[in-house]
Amino acid sequence: MYVNNRIIKIAGMLFTVSAVLLNLGCRRETEEKRITFVRGIPVINLVLDNDLNSFGTITYKIKNDITAKVDGIINVLNVKENTVVSNTQQLALLQNVQLEIQKDQYENALESSKAALYMAQTKLYDARLGVESRILNIDKNQLILIQQELELEDSYNTLKGRRELHEI
Repeated sequence: MYVNNRIIKIAGMLFTVSAVLLNLGCRRETEEKRITFVRGIPVINLVLDNDLNSFGTITYKIKNDITAKVDGIINVLNVKENTVVSNTQQLALLQNVQLEIQKDQYENALESSKAALYMAQTKLYDARLGVESRILNIDKNQLILIQQELELEDSYNTLKGRRELHEI
């Protein structure tokens, strides 16, 4: 009985699904067919040159003159005239002998300062080791003093016991 009900339910679901699929498959053609016309444009390969030929005058929207703060020899020029440059772009590489000598002097002074710092740190480390050695020596002397006081007290007690024994 239970199996028959289950089969009936499955058959009903299959019937419903097939009816929905058949209904979707039999769609009416109510939409108008649209015709789209396609037009082709020929492609021409052109070589464009960077020259601008015209009559009259050409004005710049923005033009800036670039100057260097120091004199020197230009070793490398990274841009051409009339090219657009960005704010952080390197335009040229200048060589100035005086600035290079000054740079070398500053680098030597920096290395000398680093060496002096290393020497000072080494002296500080040695001084710390000396202080620790002295503290350990003081602790050792205190232990020796305590041991000798205990020995003195022991000797005093031994002497006191012998005196009492001698008197008897």
